[in-house]
Amino acid sequence: MRWTTIDGAVEERICEGLVESFRDGIGTYGFKNKVDFWSHRLINSHDLPVGSELRSTIDGIGQLVIDTILREWGELAAMQVSQLVSWPAGTAQGAHIDRFFPDTAFAAILYLNADYSGGETFLELPEETRRVSPRTGRLLVFEGTRIMHGVEQIGQGVRYTNAMWLSAPTAGPQ
Repeated sequence: MRWTTIDGAVEERICEGLVESFRDGIGTYGFKNKVDFWSHRLINSHDLPVGSELRSTIDGIGQLVIDTILREWGELAAMQVSQLVSWPAGTAQGAHIDRFFPDTAFAAILYLNADYSGGETFLELPEETRRVSPRTGRLLVFEGTRIMHGVEQIGQGVRYTNAMWLSAPTAGPQ
């Protein structure tokens, strides 16, 4: 079961800009989700105007994740979904395995801020449960379809992340 973190993967000023863009854009790009828990808490990058600065920034972060998967594990990957997500105080997500699409292989979380309490991501590994503390610009990449994971309850403040899911062809790099 593979996972890695990269501190400072994305500059703090870029993360701050994404939080600001989320706050400014949630009224336009947020939506009522079929799962009420997620309603008006996420912005899908594919809903943003092609060529916009925000979409280009998110696409660049996605490429960073793809490059990380290739470098760390020698696998090609393709972005399926990238979302800006807010986690208000009191929210959490229990242990789960990602099944975003049938061919989803990897998940990634970019922490956009750290001015809140709680909100650690936990990974239930065979030998232990690991907790990844949020840090602005920290990137967590892992096998979301193989590692049971979740989010501890946010105590105070709002946690902002860029959550991503990726597929990987079985052949690996040529």
